[in-house]
Amino acid sequence: MKTQIFFTVVAVLLCLQASAANNLKVILKSKESITYALAEKPVYWTSANALFIKTSGLYQEYDLDDVEKISFDGNASGVASVDSDNGTSVYPSLASDAIFVSSPSASDVEVFSNDGKLLSKTRVSGSDEAKINVSSWAPGVYLIKVNAKPFKIIKK
Repeated sequence: MKTQIFFTVVAVLLCLQASAANNLKVILKSKESITYALAEKPVYWTSANALFIKTSGLYQEYDLDDVEKISFDGNASGVASVDSDNGTSVYPSLASDAIFVSSPSASDVEVFSNDGKLLSKTRVSGSDEAKINVSSWAPGVYLIKVNAKPFKIIKK
C-alpha cells in the first residue's frame, strides 16, 4: 500500500500541468492536512517507510503509516501525452468520463490497471479516434499501451 501511494503521487505529478492554483495535499491519519503549492515544484521521494517532501523553504518527513491520503486540490487540468515521433496521442491525462486515443496508423490499444490487469483491448484505425469510456473505473492511475508505447492517465 505504501509503495502504491508513492507511485500514485509520482504518476499524478508527472501527468498534471502545474499552475499556481494547484496544491499537493498530504492528509495524515490524525486528520492534520498539509498543503504544498505545486508552483514551488516540491521534490519528493521515499525511503523504507517514509515519505520526504522538499520545497525551496521546507524539508518534511512523514512516516507512511501516518499518511491517510495524498491528493490534489485546486483546478488541475490534464495535458495530452503526445509521441512526437509518430503522432500518437492519448488525452486527457486527467479524465473522469472518457479518454481519446488517436494514431496516424492502425494501432492496438490496451488498458491496464495499476496492478497490471488487462482491462480492455481495442484497435484504432489510422483515420479515426478511439473513445474509451472510463466513467465506471475506480479512481487511480492506468497505463494505456498503443502499439507497445506506454501512456499514463489518471481517472479522477
